[in-house]
Amino acid sequence: FLERGAQALQSRLWLGAASAMVGQDDAGALLEASPAEAARCRRAVMSMSLAFLALFAGYNAAQGLQSSVNGKMGLVNLGVLYGTFTLCCISAPAVVQRMEDRGCPMRLALLASALVYVLMVLVNIIPVSSGNWGAVFVGLFSNLLVGLAAPVLWTIQNLYVGRLSVQAARCSQGEDGVAGVMSAFNGMFFSIYQFSGAVGAGASSLLLAIDDSKDSRTLLFAML
Repeated sequence: FLERGAQALQSRLWLGAASAMVGQDDAGALLEASPAEAARCRRAVMSMSLAFLALFAGYNAAQGLQSSVNGKMGLVNLGVLYGTFTLCCISAPAVVQRMEDRGCPMRLALLASALVYVLMVLVNIIPVSSGNWGAVFVGLFSNLLVGLAAPVLWTIQNLYVGRLSVQAARCSQGEDGVAGVMSAFNGMFFSIYQFSGAVGAGASSLLLAIDDSKDSRTLLFAML
């Protein structure tokens, strides 16, 4: 619930920012129009959608198994993750804007944020047991990092889709305008992204139903 609310907030913030770019001639922010540019923008959104599908198929499955694998510490981990996520969403747009102003490549920031999700999944290979304080600390720290990285990831995603929507609208010169193109691009993105829950949960449930041993759990999180 908190994650979806944060995504909606970021979308509204960047919708206004992207729409404001239409009248600008900043060649660094938006590419020059060309006949094939609208199709390129659509392919770029499709590529990002598939990347998020792959990333969150593993993450959503690992998140859903937190309490099963780590017991009460799994719930604590999720509390730390989403508590940090909620607080950092407030300042994420300003942080991303400052990063861009200082020349930080947005694709690099997006990749770094995604790798934090991968780290959180891999940490679950080591089950948290009583007295294993090292595993407890690593688990809490990895979830804290996800809470810090998630607002950046989703802010850049919304910014990227917003700019592609503006550029595609300028190139296609359709009747829908920026709002119509942005609705179509966001619809395509979230239609693909939402399959991540089914893919990740289905794969993990199938593997654990076949074999619930320690080795199967190690294989599961390595696969995710």
